[in-house]
Amino acid sequence: MKKYADYLWVLGGELIRRVLTDEKARKLPARTLILKRIDETGGPLWRHARDEQEHAVYDAVCRRFYQFLTGTKS
Repeated sequence: MKKYADYLWVLGGELIRRVLTDEKARKLPARTLILKRIDETGGPLWRHARDEQEHAVYDAVCRRFYQFLTGTKS
């Protein structure tokens, strides 16, 4: 559970960064903003990942979150 929470926290940080730099994103409902940034392939670029393996785990968590939000399964 903690692993997922940590990576969701990272996703939240990337979403906040997007909102701070993109005025259009500020006007979007939270669900819409999230679904614009994650999909069946993963999440937005995590600029501070230590390595590719860490980013791959982050993408896997983003994919699972996308599946949860959309009710889809891969």
